[in-house]
Amino acid sequence: MNHELRIKEHESRNYDNSLFLIHDSKIVLTGGGTAGSVTPLLAVAEHLPKQQLFFFGSRRGIERQLIPPIIRYQPILAGKFRRYWSWRHLSDPIIILAAFWQSLYLLLKLRPQVVVSAGSFVSVPVVWAAWCCGIPTIVHQPDVTVGLAVRLMAPFASRLTKALVDTHLRGADWIGNPVRNLTPTTQQLIIDASYPTVFIFGGSTGAQGLNTLVTTAICAEANVIHVTGKNKLPKTISPHPRYQQFELLAEPMKEALHQADVIVCRAGIGTLAELGALAKAAIIIPLPHSHQEKNAALLIKHQAAIVLDQTKLTPEQLTRLIQDVLHDASRRSQLGQAIQQLFPPAAANTLADYIVQLTQ
Repeated sequence: MNHELRIKEHESRNYDNSLFLIHDSKIVLTGGGTAGSVTPLLAVAEHLPKQQLFFFGSRRGIERQLIPPIIRYQPILAGKFRRYWSWRHLSDPIIILAAFWQSLYLLLKLRPQVVVSAGSFVSVPVVWAAWCCGIPTIVHQPDVTVGLAVRLMAPFASRLTKALVDTHLRGADWIGNPVRNLTPTTQQLIIDASYPTVFIFGGSTGAQGLNTLVTTAICAEANVIHVTGKNKLPKTISPHPRYQQFELLAEPMKEALHQADVIVCRAGIGTLAELGALAKAAIIIPLPHSHQEKNAALLIKHQAAIVLDQTKLTPEQLTRLIQDVLHDASRRSQLGQAIQQLFPPAAANTLADYIVQLTQ
């Protein structure tokens, strides 16, 4: 289902009328802009079966596509505090103020027991409004670097948590990053069991820069599962019986993660947490000039992954490195154990316990 159809599907639901008819314990989750601030909340939601869950997100952000129907979605206005010049500097303060008053109105009507954010600017006015209403809030910091949105919410939070031990956020409990249930539910991938498997992906929408480094020369010694993203298949790829290419992987993503002996991917915190949960050996190619480079630096510090610079990497170098790691079982084991130690187990359970404690 494409983005526009998903938006229409959500808008067809009568959120405004149904939002305030539930009288059990209510939890508001809020985030958006990127999947990194949404997926930890969805992982926690799996551990809150007795709560009525609501999600406050933007009208057209990626979060709207990710939220399952069991969680009631409430679109709100979303401005942004930009640290670069833009004409939107003129309108953003007005939008943020309007989002605050909208959030205040919704929270006063809904009266949830707790509001939970994992970052993003859409969350800021919601957390501020919750503080004004006396509603307890939890703010979770996923990445190594504390973003401006979390800095703006932290003084108003009842409890702070962080995914990574090296993150400098005063008063935050190190709990790891919540991950979804990764038990495979499909058997759709064609794997030659006599070869190891390499899984290559660049996030939920693929990564052209990473795709151009992939060639089917890797298939000489491995099965290759490659998620390219839509319309991002590189010219370097030629047909091979052990090469499988997908524009997107939804539920079979879990199957691919379990099958892989080596994973090549970006350094988004959600991805890293899943690698840690499964103790997977990884070759990390962070998105250049982004916060992912700080996440990758932490992996280097703890020898928890092989980290490469995309701007200096060639397809031949990547192929050779993948082959070297495939031939070294001891190194794969060491990398898997090291990344597992970076992410405490049961983070979703821990955060769910914090939420339940605040409802009592």
